[in-house]
Amino acid sequence: MGEEQVPSGLVDAVDSLKEALKAGRTDIFRKLLDACQTESYGGGPEARKQLINSLATEDGTFLHMATKLGRGDIVRALLAAGADPGVQDTGGNTPLQLAPSPAITAIFTEELLRATAQSDVGRVCQLVAAGLNINSHDNPLSRNTPLHWAASFADADTLVCLIARGGDVNAANSDGATPLHDAVARGDESIVKILLQHQANPYIQCYKGRHKGKTALEMASRKHNLQALVEEHTAINKPAQVNGMSNGSVSPLLKRCSISDRDLGLSRGTSGSLESLTSLGADSVMTGLEGINASEPQNLRQPSVNSPEPRSPLQSSSSLELSPGMEQVCERLASTQLTGPPRPLVTHPSLHLLWPQPRRITELNGAAWSPPSHATLAVVTGAIPVHKIVDVWDIHKIWLEEVGCRVSLGTVVGVRDPPTQHTFTCIVDSALTSHPNQYTLTVQDNKVTMVCGSLESLHSALVTLVQLLRVCTATTDGSEKCSVPPVVITDQPSLVHRGVLMDLSPHARVPILERVYQMVDSLLALKINQLHLLLKLTPTACSQPYSPSEIVSLDRYCSDRGITLVPAFDIEDTVTTGQVNSLTGVITATLTHFPSARYVHIGPRLTAVLADASTLENSYSPWSHLGLTQSTVLLVCANVFHNKRKHLAHLPPSAILVEYGFQTGIKLHTPNKKHVWPQPESAAQSGQC
Repeated sequence: MGEEQVPSGLVDAVDSLKEALKAGRTDIFRKLLDACQTESYGGGPEARKQLINSLATEDGTFLHMATKLGRGDIVRALLAAGADPGVQDTGGNTPLQLAPSPAITAIFTEELLRATAQSDVGRVCQLVAAGLNINSHDNPLSRNTPLHWAASFADADTLVCLIARGGDVNAANSDGATPLHDAVARGDESIVKILLQHQANPYIQCYKGRHKGKTALEMASRKHNLQALVEEHTAINKPAQVNGMSNGSVSPLLKRCSISDRDLGLSRGTSGSLESLTSLGADSVMTGLEGINASEPQNLRQPSVNSPEPRSPLQSSSSLELSPGMEQVCERLASTQLTGPPRPLVTHPSLHLLWPQPRRITELNGAAWSPPSHATLAVVTGAIPVHKIVDVWDIHKIWLEEVGCRVSLGTVVGVRDPPTQHTFTCIVDSALTSHPNQYTLTVQDNKVTMVCGSLESLHSALVTLVQLLRVCTATTDGSEKCSVPPVVITDQPSLVHRGVLMDLSPHARVPILERVYQMVDSLLALKINQLHLLLKLTPTACSQPYSPSEIVSLDRYCSDRGITLVPAFDIEDTVTTGQVNSLTGVITATLTHFPSARYVHIGPRLTAVLADASTLENSYSPWSHLGLTQSTVLLVCANVFHNKRKHLAHLPPSAILVEYGFQTGIKLHTPNKKHVWPQPESAAQSGQC
């Protein structure tokens, strides 16, 4: 059971933490956790640890609550903060037992693999005791178990801990490699010896990948420090001969399969579900194929007698011809739902604190990088003028200096020039990225390289760099030291439009312009690319809290930071159809204060009024009288047209329908055919509107 008592100095923080957790606000939750570690707030390191592991919520600990609600990022934050996954709630359940989906369970598996790679034996024991499968896979394609990770990265104590708790020493990954293959490739004699002492099979052969066609015995013969050890073990433990076949070459996974395993493999392995491939393991899928072919005795083949060459698990798993081959089956099952390569596992805890979490983080080997107090920048010439690239760096210079890194322009180099010795190298060219807004940030060999597809993605790369320097800064002996692990970060936005709407109506609390500038900087740090200013209309005027010159200054400030300023219009009171002409005139006059407006946003009430006016028989179209330029895109409320399909025909072709989340629980990310405009001909004819 968990500690019932919440630290007295942190009682007031409990409700705030719960509200942030329920709302899924990972950023606020992390800020509150950081505050709980500060003694000035009544906390401290020990007090925060006690708070995290206390039964502070109705569901148990904060980890219980986050797991139950499926808040993956908050689960990661709690695990990174040291939350104990073995604490039980009042019902005797650990957080892992409350996981609502495999995706949440995978987060605990990531923590197990991270702890394994860092030889954190205590953490490994906690996670296994909490009910996590000791033979879990890192991802569906590679299918490495914690023992694979231990054989590649961990120390001997961690390896023994995993084996003692049921780790399968002969588990094969998707290449057919066992932990012994990885241990031999690593070249650590003590790790190889422990695996052999626990019955690791040196005769299993890989069937693809970098060790294709090799057994651990063959690999060891090429390493002088391992050759004698493995040969001594094989001399004592010679494989038995069964029906002329070397029993040592048969995958132990296959030997343990029962009839129920075969039935399970048949019932689930052929469903096309990636989850079935993950949960059953390679041995279950193989057994399912064996059951399929068992009714065809003509496919039986005679094994070769006294074959001098070892067999792979696929070749020796049975005396049946596997058709199609196991490799193809795995690939087909995986491809049914996996749209891209799985994310590499991130073992460094600080990298989990990047937010929004980048799409792909790949850790590299090598020494950590400590940024110098004064760094120089080399800009590579490309499609974007150098002065525009330097302007973006100048905007972020103040935040880089806050984390102790002062950057100045060192040189401008050509694309064919040799690598420079400058700390930072930056190139902006869409031809070098798969997406115009993609960037790749590489930290290696005491250098940082940025390859960006546009100035907007350069903003995002610099935001990530500042975050990286912040989360990798630790305080030791009263002084702060930044140590960034070698890493490659690749990211691009999932959504084209990422906007925040600010209400500037007369009854709202309108901030001063300086405060708006600060908010724009915060939006940049969150990688938001649109700021919508909501202005309320009457038939005679538009409420504008800022002067035209201030609007132009704000537009320039946003544009310099890759943020688009969007005027948004709506009405508060009821407007008659006869007043629509006056409304459009007010909008036209107001838009002159937004000379570079790429988008114009029409709110729900005004959308309804303009939509009704567009269907009148006087052939008057209010949409064409809004004073929009040829390049302006109109954003209108989609909810208005849910029951007014005929009104859609009067919208201009450059309009985008914006779905408003008026109802709680609405899934805005779910596409709906009836919200697509223009309607496809087939959908329109079938009445799917």
